[in-house]
Amino acid sequence: MGRTYFNHGITGNGKMLATFTDKGELNRIFWPEPDFYQQINCISVGIKFDDSETRFLNENVWYTEQSYDGDSAILNTLFENSDYGLRINQQDFVLQDSDTLVRKYSIKNISDRELNIRTFLHTDFVTDQMNIRSGMIDFENNVAVIYNKLTAVAIGSQSKISKFQFGDDAKNAAKYDTLFGKDSISMTSDMGVKWELGICKPGETLEFNLYFCFANSINDSVKIFCDVVKEDVNSIYKNVKKYWKEFFKKLNSCSVGNEKIDDIYMKSLMVFKLFSNADTGAILAAAEIDENFSRCGRYGYCWPRDGVFIVKAFDICGMNDLAEKFFTVWAKNTQLSNGAWQQRYFLDGKLAPSWGIQIDEIASLIYGIKEHYESNRKYSFLEEMWPTVKSGLEFLINNIDEETGLPKASYDLWEERIGEHTYSAGSVVGALNAGIYIANELEIVEPFADIWREKSEKIKKAIEEQLWNKDEKRFYRGIKTRLNWWNCGTSEIELNQLGDKLEVASIDSTVDISILGLAVPFNVFDIKDEKIKKTVRDIEERLDGFPSGGYGRYEYDSYIGGNPWIISTLWLALYYLEAGEIEKGKELFVWAVKHTTNLGFLPEQIDKFSGEPAWVMQLAWSHAMFIIVLDKLKKISKEALNG
Repeated sequence: MGRTYFNHGITGNGKMLATFTDKGELNRIFWPEPDFYQQINCISVGIKFDDSETRFLNENVWYTEQSYDGDSAILNTLFENSDYGLRINQQDFVLQDSDTLVRKYSIKNISDRELNIRTFLHTDFVTDQMNIRSGMIDFENNVAVIYNKLTAVAIGSQSKISKFQFGDDAKNAAKYDTLFGKDSISMTSDMGVKWELGICKPGETLEFNLYFCFANSINDSVKIFCDVVKEDVNSIYKNVKKYWKEFFKKLNSCSVGNEKIDDIYMKSLMVFKLFSNADTGAILAAAEIDENFSRCGRYGYCWPRDGVFIVKAFDICGMNDLAEKFFTVWAKNTQLSNGAWQQRYFLDGKLAPSWGIQIDEIASLIYGIKEHYESNRKYSFLEEMWPTVKSGLEFLINNIDEETGLPKASYDLWEERIGEHTYSAGSVVGALNAGIYIANELEIVEPFADIWREKSEKIKKAIEEQLWNKDEKRFYRGIKTRLNWWNCGTSEIELNQLGDKLEVASIDSTVDISILGLAVPFNVFDIKDEKIKKTVRDIEERLDGFPSGGYGRYEYDSYIGGNPWIISTLWLALYYLEAGEIEKGKELFVWAVKHTTNLGFLPEQIDKFSGEPAWVMQLAWSHAMFIIVLDKLKKISKEALNG
């Protein structure tokens, strides 16, 4: 069975990130960082209770329920089959002081007969020609080890291994209880292991625990296993639960008396913690879902754009130290010598696979530096970031199209088309104005602020002259854009310093939610400016109409079928709240609250027909927008949330 696109559940410790299906199957394990690298192809746990074949827990023969254990990252999955006479509770969690995933099982006999319980594990880890995974059984320590040059994973239990097999279709051998361990070391990670738990009488419960201990060497992984297996698993469980309770307690409380809202807030904090690198402050857009690029360009990286929105949420939640590291460590170290940033990066700051600079990301980082400073007024932070600000703005003002007065063509914020985009232009104005503010705060004597003010005013004027649709009385999405250009004329853009050019459409009149960026957050135009109001009117008319409610990204969006997005809907909600239209803003916020996953996470998209999550189960940007809108509503009044 191949991995699903959907990571329904998550747990981890900041170094290890484990994801799960809605059936409790371990879907992915990332280690030694939450983004790199993904270790497993499949891990299946099965149970045998009579003379029939092994029943794996990921098979569709079980009634399942899934929930988190209170305010913690301990994931509970209940499996029940009355015909089998079994009720199994699986608890998955990762230790905070050890890169160990614990899978804690309570197996209850709910039948009226004795059951002879045997458990099975099948594993298959990611391997390649240059880094072959191998497996071995350490009989002395009662543990199996899957290893390659970079990683060793010790896998075992308190129960004694009774059978094992490497290769030769180990999954099938586990299914039919025919494991045959002819080799105790093998050049494969295709492994089956069996444990005999014994007789379970009616009403009795047997306990069984699995430990996955990650390290850089076989000896280290086995040592971790030997240490952890000696501990009482219930004490380990209590310590993990205590850690999460203390983690949440240290952050800003957001109890508004609405159970669903409070739960999403806590889930947002969990996402931020599990997706972040504590050393660099960088955060994933989402845990990876599509390693083979089969339906998207992948999500398991840190984008400057997403990061700025998410870091604003960090500041609201009280994760200020992590927010500061995002700028002082990650952003500083990833900035190019010319002042720009590339599209996306790994959490440690190394460049990830990318397909083009996006002007709005560079501008957003500069704007975000100002926003973070305003949240804590830490003067030393501005002093440290001043060279970064200056270099970034130098890049932006040197990349203006002399013909239009707008920032030169780059990819749009949806990363789909090259052009001179309204959102990108607005972000550059926002960045320049942020630079002016920072220069004034630092009392910089050089005339940077004057230069940036002049550039900002010129770009704003170009937006009004080049991007205003006089016929339809709203802003274009952009000009000089690569798209199907029927009846709109053509133009050319320069692609690189070698002079390569591309024929593009003269105008892009598509209605797009991102045009709101001119007012929220970049404040190029006042929230009540008639141009903004008229643009919002068209957004209201053309980006809704989904049977399930909500707002889409833009007209004719076809990505994953073209659905309403949490980001789009909450972006419009934020506009309404800023404009004083409280009820409209609250209505859209409530829509987002009603469209979480079963575990309380905010996805990227909601299916336009069914109203179910359609893609990416935990999108960090969605959670950030929830926090930002919630914070705005709280400042208005708690009554706005509960009324």
